[in-house]
Amino acid sequence: MMKRYLALIISLFALYGLGRAQDDLPPCGQRPTQVTKPFVDGRLWCMERVITDISLPEAAFTALAVAPDGTLYATRPYSGQIIALHDSDGDGLPDSPNIFAEGLHLPNALAYHDGALYISGGRYLYRLALDGALEVLADDLPVPDGLFAGGVAVAADGTVYVGVGAPCDACQPQEGQGAILRFPQGAGDWEVAATGLHFPADLAFLGDTLWVLDDSPPGWPDEVNRFVAGADYGWPRCYGDDACASVTPPAWTFSPASRPQGLAAYETGALPLAQTLVVALGGSYHQLQLEGYRAAALTVEGEAITQERTITPDDGPGNWMNEGNRIQLYYILTGFWPYRPYDAAISPQGWLYFSADGGRIFALRP
Repeated sequence: MMKRYLALIISLFALYGLGRAQDDLPPCGQRPTQVTKPFVDGRLWCMERVITDISLPEAAFTALAVAPDGTLYATRPYSGQIIALHDSDGDGLPDSPNIFAEGLHLPNALAYHDGALYISGGRYLYRLALDGALEVLADDLPVPDGLFAGGVAVAADGTVYVGVGAPCDACQPQEGQGAILRFPQGAGDWEVAATGLHFPADLAFLGDTLWVLDDSPPGWPDEVNRFVAGADYGWPRCYGDDACASVTPPAWTFSPASRPQGLAAYETGALPLAQTLVVALGGSYHQLQLEGYRAAALTVEGEAITQERTITPDDGPGNWMNEGNRIQLYYILTGFWPYRPYDAAISPQGWLYFSADGGRIFALRP
């Protein structure tokens, strides 16, 4: 009984400390980590720099995950590494990157669950304990050689879900490609849990519901899908075809070429984003009319997505560019462009982290 009381007291002090750290934050303009690009609504939150290392390659930091102690983890796929970032100066933001694991094959998806990181990379699924112990859970994901695996998520009961993309835009995939795979025991043999996806770039649980991004082929709207066991989401046979009555329709769509890459479920926290899915939209190339290059929050009510809100660039009612006229000048001044956002993750305090190309990680907090 005494141990239970001690644990409760320690938990309360930890929560108090988190609240104090947040209450003691100076105004945004007085923080040395503040950045003015990407632009956000300063009445709601502050965008800050976690790390910028332009010497690193384009995909320097891709997938993100945060442990309960606040350590931020990032995948570095072409280096085969997992990077751990710790707060060394006490400002609440991680700033000191260290190699936590290396020798992995194209690690590009990351999820934290029960004291470990789950990582998908190429044909491999790894479990990396926070004490450094590495376990290969699978080495036979049906990912074509040289391509990235899709997202990974872990249910409360330990069931692991992994997205596997298709090898092309219109071909007939092999078993397990363009699909969500499920590991019922968290390891061992996989089974196909859902099909009809082009590239399920990321997965996330909001409550008990699993949500799936789909980066669609050129010309088709990009999607957010609610996972339904056994569902067929239509690719390639019925992609965009209303005549296919058996196809499970998307829960939400983005304009073609938005390229949704990262997904985080925001249940509650310091930012006004409760019960939303935060999506990092990687964006299109070489177009005057740009799509993506932004972060969006999708409001979830029950099993439906009811509203989309742009986090950055600021797309609020007072913005003179809020009618979707996304020319390059606008993005240069306010959005992620020309940086491509890859992923989003949520800290224990309810702050948001975004990875972007060019060796950049940003933080969004009050």
